[in-house]
Amino acid sequence: MKYFLILLSFFTLINCNNEHSKKPDENVIKECLSNYFSNKIKINSYQHIDGLPKEKDGVKYYEGYFNAEINFISNYENFKAGDEYKIIKGVLHFMKTENGWNCQEFDFTGSQFIKLNKFDTQTSATIYETNQNIDSTNTVYTSQESEQDVSDNAVKNVVNNYYKAISNKDFNEFYNIFSPHVNFFGKPDYTVSEIIVENKNYQKRWPYYEVNLDENSFNIRNVGSRTNVQYRIFYKVKKKQEDSWKIFDLRMNLILNQNLQIESVNEYKQ
Repeated sequence: MKYFLILLSFFTLINCNNEHSKKPDENVIKECLSNYFSNKIKINSYQHIDGLPKEKDGVKYYEGYFNAEINFISNYENFKAGDEYKIIKGVLHFMKTENGWNCQEFDFTGSQFIKLNKFDTQTSATIYETNQNIDSTNTVYTSQESEQDVSDNAVKNVVNNYYKAISNKDFNEFYNIFSPHVNFFGKPDYTVSEIIVENKNYQKRWPYYEVNLDENSFNIRNVGSRTNVQYRIFYKVKKKQEDSWKIFDLRMNLILNQNLQIESVNEYKQ
């Protein structure tokens, strides 16, 4: 009986090792990504999406799909030190050898890179989860020296000032950012004072917060005397420092009045 239990444990261990070897572990994948950029990046976050094991002529291969946020700690080709990017649907290719999984390549051209404009804080923003969907095109804004660009830059400044005020808890600035009455995440005719209360209550529920604004996602349109602005944000919240981040990918939709004050704000899941 003792011999049988030892034998059973031995085969269980082999089976576990075989299961584990079906794909590279997270550390191997991160090392592969870092090596691609000559170890000149810091991986701030990593999320495994899916994987595809393959086999050809008796050789095992693996494609790993992931999202990640990286920070360049040194200049690398066209990337500058300090630049932060979100990689969406990145793909890494591996081949199985006697020594384990060998990194083959990072599918750079097939991955989406989004440069991030980052606001960090240990307080949370007034961002609400909805089940609404939006049918819109993500237009990339490119700066040109013209009157329209001056207007677009002014609109982008309003958005940046909104998140800076949240991060700095400078709620008095809301009286400059918002119009006196706001359609606030589907709640009509909200006053600025009510918006401030909503923010403070939300911060109590989610004391840790980080938002990344995709500065290349702006879609700005003039509609009569008003301006409609859409853009993309990635944000994370958690209740305790040791908790895992709750991550959201959202498209924001704002309407500004002729004084460039926010009179409507909504969000839609990507």
